Amino acid sequence: MPRITAPTVAEHRDQRRADLVAAGQELLVAEGPDAVTMTAVASRAGLSRTAVYEYFTSADELVAVVLGDQMVLWQAALRQRLHAAPPEAGDLDTAVRIYVEVAIGLVTDGNRSLLVLLTMHTLAEDVRQQLSAAHAAVVAPLAEALAQIGIRDVDQATKYVHAAIEAAARRITPGQDALAEIAAVADFTVAGVRALALTSSQS
Repeated sequence: MPRITAPTVAEHRDQRRADLVAAGQELLVAEGPDAVTMTAVASRAGLSRTAVYEYFTSADELVAVVLGDQMVLWQAALRQRLHAAPPEAGDLDTAVRIYVEVAIGLVTDGNRSLLVLLTMHTLAEDVRQQLSAAHAAVVAPLAEALAQIGIRDVDQATKYVHAAIEAAARRITPGQDALAEIAAVADFTVAGVRALALTSSQS
């Protein structure tokens, strides 16, 4: 039986699970979702492969937990920014810029698993389904702003915004000043969604 290193068995299990999630997060950030295998996570956490299965049935389940945590972080950061300076109804520029700045800010702070969230097509179908509802909650403020200016296909527009954010985030290297990149992608996305709104109004 493994040695208990916490005051209670429940706390010990919670700590081991947290260690596994942290190991999965590190692998996801460093190498992407394909690197998150049960063997690799066990090795990084200093546990046996069998021990990992006590907490997660598959690597996909572990990836879903890691990304779910990132989704909560993203949503909290976005909510904080919107609460501090809420954009007026129809103020697309402010809404888009806040969304872009929060997303890229999280990535440049080291949470590069957010890039995986922005390209969820790379994940297994069951993982995407687990994350889709939470992702919709994160996207809701942006989607509302897009709908208010008359964009008919909001899903299309949000995907374009995410693609631009992903491209900008990949251009930013660790330690680099991201302000210019954030400003550029914000300008790009605002212009793009306004063009979509114009197209919607003419069709």
